[in-house]
Amino acid sequence: MEPIHRHSGGIQALIAAASLAVAILALLHASAQPGAQPREITLPATPNQLVSSNDNAVPANGDSGRPALDQSGRFIAFTSVASNLADNAGGQYNVYLKDRETGSIHLASPGASGAIPDGNSQFPTICSTGRWVAFASTATNLLGSGPVLRPHTWRVYVHDTLPAPRTW
Repeated sequence: MEPIHRHSGGIQALIAAASLAVAILALLHASAQPGAQPREITLPATPNQLVSSNDNAVPANGDSGRPALDQSGRFIAFTSVASNLADNAGGQYNVYLKDRETGSIHLASPGASGAIPDGNSQFPTICSTGRWVAFASTATNLLGSGPVLRPHTWRVYVHDTLPAPRTW
């Protein structure tokens, strides 16, 4: 596993690029739904809520951090090295998307065709609606096809949480 403290100033540029990509996607999504009103959501009444837990509210069995909330506060993207949050998570840092209203959790940095990602994913940012999550990753197997990627090199990805009919 690659240590997360080795990042140079170049990772800041990746984070900025990821944030910009998510902001652009959010604007495009909002303009495609003129007049859409934010809906009211129901969240726990407690002042603190454990988010790094699986669908059954079992806490993560490894470190978690780098949270990013959508505009409503319903969806939160974060990183974790835990192995009990979702299927096909592997043993490295991955990005997850948690629905705070339903408690469901989704691996937002999946390998292509359900494969376990072969590198770390970090630095999530989320659009205002919670649909798109951008992140940086050293994994080489996140794309189904395309160029051969050099291992141990950080790249920026955007994950669409609704590629097919998905219920939250």
